Amino acid sequence: MKEKVFIAVRCLIYMLSALCMLESYFVVTLKTGTNSYLLWVAVAAFIYLCAFLMGKGRWKKIPLWLRKTAVILLVVAVTLFSIIEILIVSKFHAKAKPGLDCVIVLGAQMFDNGPSVVYRQRLDVAYDYLIENPDTICVVTGAKGYNESISEGEGGRNYLIGRGIDESRVFAETESVNTRENIENAFDIIKANRPDAARIGIATSNFHVFRGMFLAKKITGLSVEGIAAPSVPRFLPTNMLREPLGIIKDTFFVIFE
Repeated sequence: MKEKVFIAVRCLIYMLSALCMLESYFVVTLKTGTNSYLLWVAVAAFIYLCAFLMGKGRWKKIPLWLRKTAVILLVVAVTLFSIIEILIVSKFHAKAKPGLDCVIVLGAQMFDNGPSVVYRQRLDVAYDYLIENPDTICVVTGAKGYNESISEGEGGRNYLIGRGIDESRVFAETESVNTRENIENAFDIIKANRPDAARIGIATSNFHVFRGMFLAKKITGLSVEGIAAPSVPRFLPTNMLREPLGIIKDTFFVIFE
């Protein structure tokens, strides 16, 4: 009986590995311009390795010290990943209070015909806030990528102005290539145009709000609130897998800056 259960578990693990490879193929077909599919390939390879080591007594042939080390590292990694995921989810429905001095919109993919779905959702929640708070200004961020005909900052600014936001309230930051630079460069614009700013908002996709707020607090020293935009469901699994890695990277930046 135990042998049958063991075989069934191994088969399930192999199936999980195959599903991860399938997800990596799906990410490639989305043509987002990123290498996120490699994360799923790495997870699939790790899961396959675990299933392989379970067979024919292979695991017990590995030196005991190495097995213990591997288990400890795995437990630490899973625990850390789980904690970060909880923190990410805690900001999924973030909604800023009225009266912010400025809203920073974190950039995303621009197409020839306008913002991508992900970017448009971020811009739309910023638009709603700006309509409800006419004294708030906005900085839209992002450089021009190799596959973009216009910078994300400029494209986002055009979108908001096109929807009726006064152009004097919207500033474009066009040099940043990552979240940290988005916020650093946007803060320079805020200091130049609203030097007395004390409260700012970070408008971005729900899975990205925690990291945006974390960096903004460290970089600006101001009071920071999140404005969460909904996520495209088909993008969410990859974003939730990738985001903890970004948070860990940015934490090292904050510690060792």
